[in-house]
Amino acid sequence: MSVRTRRVASLPASHGFSPVQQSSPDSRVFWRRQGARRSVLWGGEALLEVEGGDALSIDALRPGPDLTTEIMNLALALVLTGRGHQILHAAGLAREGDCAVVLG
Repeated sequence: MSVRTRRVASLPASHGFSPVQQSSPDSRVFWRRQGARRSVLWGGEALLEVEGGDALSIDALRPGPDLTTEIMNLALALVLTGRGHQILHAAGLAREGDCAVVLG
């Protein structure tokens, strides 16, 4: 699986994405699916894209591992879904290039 993260100056507008209901009205999460690609626009801070079960990319407006850590669980769930798994709950922990995944 390939993983790409990068800092970007801007993200796409939410046009063409569907809003995802959140418990907080301040949360702005949008979803789009085009063929094997699943995209999540995360609160105007990041764009997460998963292509099938093989490629993951995260474009973020702010640097650092905090944002990546916040959306990694969703990323892992989308990757595993792309591989044909039904996800009830998933969690992951990444440290120094290694990743542990827990599914339940």
